[in-house]
Amino acid sequence: MRLIDAEKVVHEYYKNPSYQQLCKLLNEAPTVEAIPIAWLEKEYLGEIRRAGCMPRSEVVKEIIERWRGETGE
Repeated sequence: MRLIDAEKVVHEYYKNPSYQQLCKLLNEAPTVEAIPIAWLEKEYLGEIRRAGCMPRSEVVKEIIERWRGETGE
């Protein structure tokens, strides 16, 4: 999954509105790392094993490691 700057893509597309230009813009768009909210909800909300026994920083590290492991990112 890629998270891109949609406003930039739309702005550039309107300068030259063609299917080829849109494909080029999407392929060249810079991306950022992002973990989907749906995955976080499925994997981490309601889990009783996290009853405050881990520092928040460790939970965040675990989330990132699990996400990268599952997605190969």
